[in-house]
Amino acid sequence: MKRLMMPLMRLMLYSCREVSGLVSLSFDKNLSLFQKIRLSMHLSMCKLCKRHSTQLHFLHNHIKEHKEQLASLTLPVETKKKIKDELRQH
Repeated sequence: MKRLMMPLMRLMLYSCREVSGLVSLSFDKNLSLFQKIRLSMHLSMCKLCKRHSTQLHFLHNHIKEHKEQLASLTLPVETKKKIKDELRQH
């Protein structure tokens, strides 16, 4: 019985990594019904992914609400250079 259940569970449930990607993807496009069901199942069982999803939704909504204010912010040239240098190293 256990042999039968494991492949079925893998088919029905996403991994935490997949959930993270799908939550991010859901901001840009609509998920299919099957994806939504699988995502909901995982989030109902995994507290860490639920917390991560809640945090991403908070950030997404906050950025959307304050988009104009954020667009007017600029970084000093030296800070931009440091960020670019750090990104090149990784």
